[in-house]
Amino acid sequence: MIIVDAEFVSLLDSFHSSNPRIPFLIDTDSSVGTNPFDQAVEEGQQHDQSKGNYGWAGLQAQAHDEDDTIAIPFTSGTTAKPKGVVYTHRGSYLAALGNVVESGLNMRDGEGRCGYLWTLPMFHAVGWSKPLFHVSFCL
Repeated sequence: MIIVDAEFVSLLDSFHSSNPRIPFLIDTDSSVGTNPFDQAVEEGQQHDQSKGNYGWAGLQAQAHDEDDTIAIPFTSGTTAKPKGVVYTHRGSYLAALGNVVESGLNMRDGEGRCGYLWTLPMFHAVGWSKPLFHVSFCL
């Protein structure tokens, strides 16, 4: 399934014509409750209610296995055809720690706190990789 904003559906026309069995869930941003995206959200809420209405508390907070998949972002196909890249819990955790060390966010000047300014769109590598342009600073 591909979830896509209505304004970007036309970008997937050739993909959709060559892969007609893959369903599209289109968000029209209408907030009327009649578009497929809002209907899917409503279905999820009804399912949660039928299972005891646990909401966020009913979500699994930790992976059973550190090698379980946490995300499958898709590359843009810059160097080859677009493809899904499997991120694991362990890999994401280690990448986050590596970014803290590499960016100097673990260093403190006096009593200041370190920060990180993200300068690329959050969809870039699911917002988890160290961007090409960033600013690390300590206050």
